[in-house]
Amino acid sequence: MFVNRKKIRVGSFTGSSININISMQTNINPLDNEDVVKSTFVKKEVEKSINEIFDHKKVRFKPAIVKNNKWKVVSEVKYILNFIDDDDEYSNFYDVLGFNSENLFCRVNKLIKSYLTLDYYDSNNSTQNNFLTGSNIYTQIGSDQLRNTTGVPKKANECPISYRLGSPTLRPDMVHEGFHIYWYASDVLNSDNNEYVMYLSPTYQNANNGKVSIMSPYKGEIIPALAEDLQYTKVILKYYNGLFLYTIAPNNIRQMKDNGGGIDWNNNSSGVPTITFYESIPNNIGIKIPDIDREASKEEKELAEQERERERKLSEEEIEEETTNDESAIELVDVGFTDEQESATGEVGDGVGATGTGVG
Repeated sequence: MFVNRKKIRVGSFTGSSININISMQTNINPLDNEDVVKSTFVKKEVEKSINEIFDHKKVRFKPAIVKNNKWKVVSEVKYILNFIDDDDEYSNFYDVLGFNSENLFCRVNKLIKSYLTLDYYDSNNSTQNNFLTGSNIYTQIGSDQLRNTTGVPKKANECPISYRLGSPTLRPDMVHEGFHIYWYASDVLNSDNNEYVMYLSPTYQNANNGKVSIMSPYKGEIIPALAEDLQYTKVILKYYNGLFLYTIAPNNIRQMKDNGGGIDWNNNSSGVPTITFYESIPNNIGIKIPDIDREASKEEKELAEQERERERKLSEEEIEEETTNDESAIELVDVGFTDEQESATGEVGDGVGATGTGVG
C-alpha cells in the first residue's frame, strides 16, 4: 500500500494535547458518466484500436510548360531518340536499329514490340536511388513517320525514331501511354512549395537484337564525375491552381538545347515540349567530346602544372622577344580581305594578333 508516511518525534511537542492535521485526498466521481463516455472515452478508444489511415491514392499529373513561374497545361509532348551508327555518329532513323523498310511497312513484331521505358527514381544517385514508377511506350507509326496520307511509312533510312504523346481527350489519335505521370497527391501536397522532384532515366528495349540502351538528353560520353548530372532528367511535380502538373528541368546546363543537349521543353519554338534522348556512351568511341566535359588524367594534370611552372620562369625579356617574333610573323600573313572588309572589321593585324595571343 502506497501512502505518505511521516515520523513525529514525541519529545518535540509540549503540552497536554497534540493536534495533527491530516490531509485526505478525495476524488469525487459522478455516478453517471454518460457525457464523458460519449465525448471522450469512445473517441479515444476508437483511435487506439484502429490503425491510422494513410491516403495511398495516386492522381494524374498533366504535362505543363513553365514561363515566368506560371504553369500552362499542354495537350501533347514529343520524345526523339538518337543512336550510335557504324560510323560512330548519332542517327535518328530506324535503320540504325537494324530495321529495314519492309519491317516498317509490315509493322513486324520485332519493331512494334520494341519500346521506350520511362523510369522515375527518387534521386539521381545510381548507387542509392529507389525506383518509384514508370511506363512503357511501344513503337508507333505516327504522322511524322508516314510518307503520305495512305499510311505508307517512310524508308528505314528516312523514318525518324520519335514518339508523339497526346491527351486522351484533346489528342485522341495519338498515343497516351507515358503522357501522364501517376503519383501520390500527399507527397506533393506535403512538400515545400507543393513541389515534388523525381529523376527520369529512360531506356530503349530493342526487340530486334535484344539490346537495352540507356538514354540521356546529353550528347556524348558521360564520364563518372558528371554521371549524376548528365544521365538523369529532373521532373518536377506540382500542385498549381487546383491542378496536378509536371514539367521537365535540366540537371545540368549541358542538357539544354541551347548548349547542345536535347531538352527543349519550356522555350520550344514549335509549341510542343520536346526532349531528344541520345544513346549514352560508356566509353569514348570516337565522338569528339568538348574539353569542358572531359576529365583530365593524372598525367595530364602533371604536364599542365609543369607547363605553367615553365611559363612563370620565363623572363620578361624572353616574353617580349617571343611576342615581337609573333607580330613579325603575323605581318607576313595575307588574309585576303578587301579594303572595304578591312574598314568594316577594323585592323586585320589586331584581330589576328589577338587570336595568336589567345592560343599562345
